[in-house]
Amino acid sequence: MSSDERFEEAIAYITKYDLHSKALALWANEPEKVKVSYGSRFPLVAWITQFALQAIYDIYGDYLFDRREYYDAALAYLLGDKPRRAMTAYEKAHAWRELFALASKQKIESSELEDICDRVSGKLRLCFSTASRLICQFSLLAEYLSSHSRHLEAAQIALDYQQSVGQAVHILCRGSQFGEAFRLVSLFTLT
Repeated sequence: MSSDERFEEAIAYITKYDLHSKALALWANEPEKVKVSYGSRFPLVAWITQFALQAIYDIYGDYLFDRREYYDAALAYLLGDKPRRAMTAYEKAHAWRELFALASKQKIESSELEDICDRVSGKLRLCFSTASRLICQFSLLAEYLSSHSRHLEAAQIALDYQQSVGQAVHILCRGSQFGEAFRLVSLFTLT
């Protein structure tokens, strides 16, 4: 039996018996064992160990995703070097900050970012001006968050992605976040 077959068998066993945490604990310590046993003359062995660890994080992400622990699944996918899957998990977790930060890091095109805004906000309305479509999508997302009493987050979107201090202040006042609204007005009238 080849080492690839054994590794696949180990992954199947880990998945079947929910041994993700124990497998991660074993594989996480493996790079030190590789260095002690083989020294630095065999970097391929260390790479295989890293590959195994990433594979275990990947199946752990799947396990968490199936249990609807989306935020933790996203973290596992990131550790498993699966940023697209992490974005899906962040989207399901309604973790828009992490989602847009990762989308920016992955250099997602604006059309795909617009689709993400649509899905996160639950809105499928079209914004007719193509030049400002992305800003319009962020506006819909801010509206969605505000309507779900997430005024601070909605104001953050208005400020960061729409560059609209007035809209952010309006959202904050609507949510009775007067202290933060006053802080924004003070901050942006000084500059």
